[in-house]
Amino acid sequence: MLTKQTVDQAIRVQQIVYAFIDWLRDARFKTGLRFDHDHKHIPECEAAADWLVNNRGVIPEELLPHDADMVAYTSMLVSFGHTSADHPLRQTPVDIHCSCRFCNRLIWRLGEKVYPRKRDRDMARVLKLMTLRDLVASNGWPLVEADLEQIVTWTGNFGRDLARVSYGAELVRRCRFSENRHRYKFPGVGLVILWREVAYDEHGHIPRDFRLHADHVLASQRRVVDTINTYIARRFA
Repeated sequence: MLTKQTVDQAIRVQQIVYAFIDWLRDARFKTGLRFDHDHKHIPECEAAADWLVNNRGVIPEELLPHDADMVAYTSMLVSFGHTSADHPLRQTPVDIHCSCRFCNRLIWRLGEKVYPRKRDRDMARVLKLMTLRDLVASNGWPLVEADLEQIVTWTGNFGRDLARVSYGAELVRRCRFSENRHRYKFPGVGLVILWREVAYDEHGHIPRDFRLHADHVLASQRRVVDTINTYIARRFA
């Protein structure tokens, strides 16, 4: 089950990374970002960490991670490549001396908008099922996969709570992206679908003052657990 410490870090890191990508959209074509370190023989998250250090003089300090968050930050940053469109590369304003995927491809597509498809809605459902499986393991519930397939369809407040917990859980996983790359053989745009379920109001808009906090995620987790406990008690009474 999710803990306050892990969700706090995941949300904090995600917010800083998102702000960095927002800055990067224009900055990568206007500022003097450097691509003169060769990373082709090291893992992608390590390449991202080295690139960030190499560009500290250009990137605003508030958009860079503390040393303790570097692994989580670079993992989250690389994971955003799965929620960014893979458009053909525009003409770059610099000579790229590194042919690694991060420098030669990922940094130029981060933040490009995607438009979710049916398969992404299916992926959001898979993320919810992953959350339910984790809760079954943590709580020792006598439920099988067929039960979870039914529970994941529950709507209303339960459905929104489950989406919020699943969103939080996915952020935590993305802080360890380098350890979980096998989970990402498919586009991760399902996270965008979850975000819409969590943040959108009844009019389909995100309120300006909307902020997701760890306490919100953990409160939703408690309600999901309580609801399923009640369901199990009635079913097996």
